Amino acid sequence: MLKTRFLATFAFSLLAVTACGSDDATPSDSMTPADAPMTTAAPGDSGASADSETADDSGASASVGLKDSRYDPTDIEVSVGETVTFTNNDPYDHTITSAEDSTVEFDSGEISQDVTFEQSFDTAGSYNFFCQIHPTMRGAITVS
Repeated sequence: MLKTRFLATFAFSLLAVTACGSDDATPSDSMTPADAPMTTAAPGDSGASADSETADDSGASASVGLKDSRYDPTDIEVSVGETVTFTNNDPYDHTITSAEDSTVEFDSGEISQDVTFEQSFDTAGSYNFFCQIHPTMRGAITVS
């Protein structure tokens, strides 16, 4: 009787553990970048979007990674008409938001891991930006 009770408990435990796991899904499968909402710029922006079609015709662009609560690189230099692509490589949300003194206003909204935000610059100048969630994250774009 004791042996039967032990085997029944063991079988039930094994079944419970097996039912909790699955080879079909991983935590990263719960929301893929394709499922994540696409970011678009607010009206009046210069056409920033998570869609790659906003890049200028020349195909010139610069890339900035968001990792370890930092922009990398922090200082970006581009030519007039180029697009800067920001990609969040952190497991938590960030924003790319123009500073108050910027002549071009842009705001990515909160973007999650593996989501990109693009911003084009059609006028020469310096544009400071920061993360609204992590205000110590700061960067600058110089357009010439």
